[in-house]
Amino acid sequence: MTLSVHGLETHQDQLERLLAENEALRAELLRAQQLANMGTMAAMVAHEINNVLTPMISYAQLAQSDPSFAAKALARAADGGHRAAAICQSLLGLTADCPRPCEKVRLAGLVRDTLDAMARDPRKDLIELVVEIDEDLALSTRRVELQHVLLNLVLNARAAVLKNPIGRTVRIAARVLSADGPAEPAIEIQVADNGPGIDPALMARIFEPFFTTRGRCTCAEGQTKGKPAPAASASGQWKSDTSSEGEGSTRGYGLGLAFCHRVVTGLGGTITLDSQLGQGTTFTIVLPQA
Repeated sequence: MTLSVHGLETHQDQLERLLAENEALRAELLRAQQLANMGTMAAMVAHEINNVLTPMISYAQLAQSDPSFAAKALARAADGGHRAAAICQSLLGLTADCPRPCEKVRLAGLVRDTLDAMARDPRKDLIELVVEIDEDLALSTRRVELQHVLLNLVLNARAAVLKNPIGRTVRIAARVLSADGPAEPAIEIQVADNGPGIDPALMARIFEPFFTTRGRCTCAEGQTKGKPAPAASASGQWKSDTSSEGEGSTRGYGLGLAFCHRVVTGLGGTITLDSQLGQGTTFTIVLPQA
């Protein structure tokens, strides 16, 4: 450390030290959000693994008592094993910790891998999942980072539509934006839901770290019925304290969308949102294609 003539740290040294500490804290924030994502999905994954194991055990027990079912039991065991392995492989991909260079990624495949990592079929929650992405649409990006962003947005959308008794829809779409003048082509990705929406008064702060709408009445349901609203996620979309599937606490801590904003910015893109109370929320990501 360089000292001044009085043996004290110079202003430049202090600035450099603070900048380094700030960057280290940001890195820890990103890692903390990744771990939070994994925790959110853990109960969902356990539920689905149990669904895989239950018929495997049943057929094995049946084959023990009646050998004529042995072939069917083996086939069911093989199918279940492949499915469980696919779930685990997707989760391992999401835990990658080292920075990676950009690579060419087919977006439709990336979205499928992200949904596979969640394990739970949205149809079990009466959610219509609409994916509108051309199979050939590709961009150069850091795969795992973009996958975490999409995971955050899809989890938020899922939590939002679960507040609807019927008519739950989550839409993931992407398209190429035409370049204007010297600008390079870009990819637009949207994750939309028809949940309760976000109060316009809160939208300006949605991407701030640790900003949460917990305790605020921002959804149309709470405003129209005059009832205390349930806990809200970091995006302002309402989440029940405990879901119908017993997934445990889903309360947010104001990190998810701050994480998304930082990652997308680091990838050279932008993330914005549009929301209407009682109609839903759309998050839009724009990333350079090359």
